[in-house]
Amino acid sequence: MQVYLSRTRENSIEFEPEELSISVPPGGEERTDLLFTNYSSPTHVQLSVSDELREYIQFSHEYPQVQREKVVTLTARLTAGTAMRTGQIFITTGYGANKASLTVTLKIRELKEPAPSVAPEQHADYYAAEAPVEVQEEEVTLIAKQPLFTIPFTLPEINIAPILYRLIAPVAVLLLILFAVSKLFTSVPQFQFYVAVGISIVIFTLLAFGFTKL
Repeated sequence: MQVYLSRTRENSIEFEPEELSISVPPGGEERTDLLFTNYSSPTHVQLSVSDELREYIQFSHEYPQVQREKVVTLTARLTAGTAMRTGQIFITTGYGANKASLTVTLKIRELKEPAPSVAPEQHADYYAAEAPVEVQEEEVTLIAKQPLFTIPFTLPEINIAPILYRLIAPVAVLLLILFAVSKLFTSVPQFQFYVAVGISIVIFTLLAFGFTKL
């Protein structure tokens, strides 16, 4: 609510809007701000109400001083069961030089009735909740993880069979020959010693030769 002081002439009073309607909850209160704007030198304002609203309206300041702007809070109260009230608010300036009135209507605020509750069996969502839920199967594709690093070379393949054949076959033949010769000269102990040494030398030589071919 806007109240203009001395806007058109000295100590003039204007309201915007020209009437005020306040909706009050049953048994509660409602607050409204009155914004005073003064276009002249600082002045004192007196606020009062008519007998119809005296018990229902109070002001935060009844004699405010308005320099440039001033806000006065109006508090309206209606007890439960009270009918609508209409009266006047009087504003006086210039120590009684000018007085104006504002029509104010207090009415009970209508409370909205809560919507009627709906039984579960009458609610559409009730049947939707009972409906079976179809679960869709999703295909899962497994992706093998790639190795973090690879070795840039490979070990050579070695065919051991020919090497073993070349080692074992000559050794076996020589052993058979030396064994046969040693049987012929079993009566000579020195000869058996030399045969054993010879066998050792032959085996060592063949092994060394075989390893050089790997």
